[in-house]
Amino acid sequence: MLTELKVGSKIADLVLFDAKLEEIIAVELKVSKWKSALRQAMTYQLWATESYVALSRKYVNGALKNRRIFRKCGVGIISIDGFTKIELKAKKSSYQNRQYLEMAITEINRRLVAGDKEQ
Repeated sequence: MLTELKVGSKIADLVLFDAKLEEIIAVELKVSKWKSALRQAMTYQLWATESYVALSRKYVNGALKNRRIFRKCGVGIISIDGFTKIELKAKKSSYQNRQYLEMAITEINRRLVAGDKEQ
């Protein structure tokens, strides 16, 4: 897991991945602003296998009321309040771009080699 991974001009708040970097999950964290989080999470689909918006449980209802939009975009919803819950599972990205994926993998590897791995 890495925090604040920059790929292109965007920075994903949280990135999780498997050992072979075949599955990469990007998460955009916001307290309440689901619309801006959704826009950001959609851009992560250029390189992430799955993309999520994570919101405070207190404010997640706005996103859940608009889950149709999230489903259409393929972005999942996570609520956070002492623990996390996947409210809507993300779809596998159909927007992955090889160039962005290679940039993400390069940056993940660079950060891991530099010892920037979160425990």
